[in-house]
Amino acid sequence: MRLMAPLGIVAALASPAAAFAADLSGSLRLSYFSSSRDLDDVRGVQALTGEIEWKQDIGPAHRLEVKGRSTLFGHGSLARTRTHWSSALWHARFEHADLRLGQQKIRWGKADGINPTDFFTPVDYTTVLPLEDDRYLSVPAARLDLHLSDVDSLSMVVGDGFTPSRIPWPRPSPVTVRDDEPDAGQLGARWTHTGERQDWSLSAFRGHSTLPLLHAQEPGSPGETDPDFVRHYARVQGFGVDLARSVGAFGFRAELAYVVPRGYNARQSIRSNWHLVAGVDRSFPAWNFNVQAVVRHTPDFEPIDGNLPDAVRFAALQNGLIHGQQARWVHGMTARVAADWRNDTLQTELLAVAQFSPDNYLLRPLVTYAWSDRVKLRAGAEYYRGPADTYFGALERNRTAFVEWQLFY
Repeated sequence: MRLMAPLGIVAALASPAAAFAADLSGSLRLSYFSSSRDLDDVRGVQALTGEIEWKQDIGPAHRLEVKGRSTLFGHGSLARTRTHWSSALWHARFEHADLRLGQQKIRWGKADGINPTDFFTPVDYTTVLPLEDDRYLSVPAARLDLHLSDVDSLSMVVGDGFTPSRIPWPRPSPVTVRDDEPDAGQLGARWTHTGERQDWSLSAFRGHSTLPLLHAQEPGSPGETDPDFVRHYARVQGFGVDLARSVGAFGFRAELAYVVPRGYNARQSIRSNWHLVAGVDRSFPAWNFNVQAVVRHTPDFEPIDGNLPDAVRFAALQNGLIHGQQARWVHGMTARVAADWRNDTLQTELLAVAQFSPDNYLLRPLVTYAWSDRVKLRAGAEYYRGPADTYFGALERNRTAFVEWQLFY
């Protein structure tokens, strides 16, 4: 499967081409964060990011697409480099189908920001870039979109290998953790209906959760007293439905997913759960308001047994926080207010995400100013609040303010 993208490119280059049209663009970004996003108490992180996007049409029915970025980031004399390919694929267009082979983003779902049915997409929660879209990672896959009618399509995806999400983890780590990533493909299908006033889709997925789990093992060597932790990824099946409908200036969105672990696994794992996001947005000439309810239900939830070994309870607590299974019912909400000013040269936004009982939340203001057609300036912050054993409370060390300068070419 990993040879599909190179083979597709060779096939496209070898095909007769009536015309070749190339499109090259990119940007340079300078960023500063007052705190890293790695729970390591690092302050004053600078980042230099180069982005490039190249599209090459090969005749009327083939296209090569490459989009990637490389970031040099660190503090003081310590620096690291992280490179990410958003896409590196061959796109073939047919009369009633589209075929994409290679590295690509496969985004599913219609809710704002939180997408329960987005089974394929890994998320990098540690990136030192300010935009939400910067966090979404791509996967190597083959994707076939069949256009069954003017309003209905069927998308089938075969993923090659596994790409995990990156989540904040304390540094230095309080425990010894060994990674055990799966080496298996992923499968998914999605039926999409696009109408004049209402869109909906049905989806199914078979693969692994992109979010990690901790499993506490007994010490394996004579004289060893500290337990060994394994970071692994649950084998799951997922089923989803999403809906978007507009009524005048109002928009209604809902997204529901049901995820169940597959097969028996002696390691600590997740339980079957439902995840619902539903809300409404209202648009004005220069303003947009969006409010969503977020509900997670784990029917077979059981509280952590206080008689379990400390290591097992530690792993269970971390797993519950990461996968939203701290209780049988977990309720929350999101709210986003966005406004455009000065002929759309100035954009402001405030995002709030909260969980209840116990209360914990994130506040994220963001201001973007278009200095010119080629230069944008951004400033914002992320403020986490809550008890230490809650999702956002555990991230209080990552409170940060940030600024960014971006030059487009």
